[in-house]
Formats: sequence, structure tokens, C-alpha cells
Amino acid sequence: MGEAHQASSDSDLLRAYLADRDVPCPVCGYNLRGLNSTDCPECGATLDWRTLSSGLKRGTWVAALIGVGVPLGLMLTVSVAGIMANLSVPPWGQAWGPVVIHGGGAVLYALALFTIIWKRRRFWCIGRANQVRLAALICAFAWLTAAVLCVAVWLITGSR
Repeated sequence: MGEAHQASSDSDLLRAYLADRDVPCPVCGYNLRGLNSTDCPECGATLDWRTLSSGLKRGTWVAALIGVGVPLGLMLTVSVAGIMANLSVPPWGQAWGPVVIHGGGAVLYALALFTIIWKRRRFWCIGRANQVRLAALICAFAWLTAAVLCVAVWLITGSR
């Protein structure tokens, strides 16, 4: 009975707090002024009076960012190293294949990273289990494509 009373008083506190304040939903940015429930009417996020979003967990989103950001850094590093190697040792410009492949991979990873950041609110609105699945899928795909690009370079260069 104590927990039911606590939950009721938490809901009342939330409603009282939002009655005359312009507070954006931390997930979608919807103005919660005058809210009559504990869920955001725009995105459905469960709100809590202390944090205004007990369901907002960004760990999986950060994992997706890291999962794409690390291969992006790898591709950029290898591309820059390839450019420097091609420009510093004669005959110039004979091994641009790996640079183009890794540079293309870096562009794709940068676009993926931009998309993850741009669509972050959609990511945050899906359920926790779906966030974990999506982050795992993004990371797996990013690392699998990095491996494929590295193998392609290895095959092109003849494993020199």
C-alpha cells in the first residue's frame, strides 16, 4: 500500500510541477506544461518528477556512436597514412586503390554517424530492448563492413 501511495504522490508532484512551467520533454522536446499524465503525449516517454524521464537511457545510443566512430577513425587514419605514403615516395600515385577504399569507407561511416546523431530522438523513443538490438546491429554492421574493406584492400594490394 505504501508504494501505491508513493506512486500517486509522485504523479501529483509531477502534475503540480508542470502545471505552470514550460518544461520540454527530454526525449522529443514537447512542451509538458499542464500535463495530466505521467507519459509524454507526443512520444510516449514515461516521465518521473525527479528526472522528468526515467526511461531515457542514452548508453545504447552512445554505444552505437562509438561502434561507428571507431571504424571511422580507423578509416581516416589509414586514408591519411596512405595519402602521405603515396606523396612521399616516388613513383608517386601508384597505390591509390587502398586510399580510395578506406576514404570511401570513412565517408560512409561519417554519414552513418551523422544519421545516428540526427535521428537520436527517434532512437531514444523506442523501447529499451529495441535500443539494445539496434545498437548491436549498428555496431556489428559497422565492424563487419570495416573488416570487408580491410580484406578488399588486402586482396587489391596482393597482401604486400
